[in-house]
Amino acid sequence: MAEMMKERPAYVRFEKRVIEDRNASLKAGHFVGRDIIYALITPPGSKDVIVREVESTRNEQGVIINQGWLDYLDTQVQEGRIPDVFVDSYKRAYDKYKKGEDLPLNGTPIKTWPPLSPAQITNLIALNIHTVEDLAALNEEGKARFGMGIVELQRKAKNWLEESQSIGAAVARLTALETEFKDLKDQNERQRGLIEKLQAENTALKRVPATV
Repeated sequence: MAEMMKERPAYVRFEKRVIEDRNASLKAGHFVGRDIIYALITPPGSKDVIVREVESTRNEQGVIINQGWLDYLDTQVQEGRIPDVFVDSYKRAYDKYKKGEDLPLNGTPIKTWPPLSPAQITNLIALNIHTVEDLAALNEEGKARFGMGIVELQRKAKNWLEESQSIGAAVARLTALETEFKDLKDQNERQRGLIEKLQAENTALKRVPATV
């Protein structure tokens, strides 16, 4: 799974399922269920869905007896198999799921990208390509699934992202210059105020009559 997620983060959904607690059922003499949250993981451009229990199961001593998806990801980060920024995004998405909030997308939503037609949007989302960044990084398997026209769409996505990054860098430089200008302006105003204060004090001293 790590190899499938090294270019772009996978598309992840979360789902709560009721699983029988077998030991509790045997003790109670009837079915006893417990809620388990699963991650449904689909790499961009793939139709394969990997289902993993999100949280690890631990015994009374706190020792993991069944490693969950989140702990598995932490070990993959430590081994350099998955970028830590991907794992951070998955954890934020899980926190939002538990709060009942909409899950965030990692990138620019395909649904709102102007170059696409409604049919292209539908086809891309069907392949779990939900962002422009996913489209730009789509692998050969994903392109084969989409079929004709995908090469041109991917080229547009890459060009658009490059232009956005250039514009973003220019905006960042402009913002920095504006901040620097404002700091200089504030500094000049403070200096002007200090000069005016000193001039007023000097004028007041000149008006004081000399004592014999």
